[in-house]
Amino acid sequence: TRYLLLSNGVDIFDKEYKTRLDNALAMNKPLSQAYYLKEQLREIWTQVNKNNAEMVMLDWVKQAQESKVPQLVKMAATVMAHRTG
Repeated sequence: TRYLLLSNGVDIFDKEYKTRLDNALAMNKPLSQAYYLKEQLREIWTQVNKNNAEMVMLDWVKQAQESKVPQLVKMAATVMAHRTG
């Protein structure tokens, strides 16, 4: 399961692999939230300029805070501290 979660979502072409990942995520809501937020975090690096990247980052922070998953809330706080600090 760990390998499934650490792999890049866009790299999943194997149907069995995708099914196993979907099943693992369906069984655990916090795990599912963390996985999808991990994938969304990649979007920051694909933006064409700093303003777009910042908008994506702020949206990610908001979603992480709203998830109520302690580790994600803590990471969001860390990201914001580094942004303003």
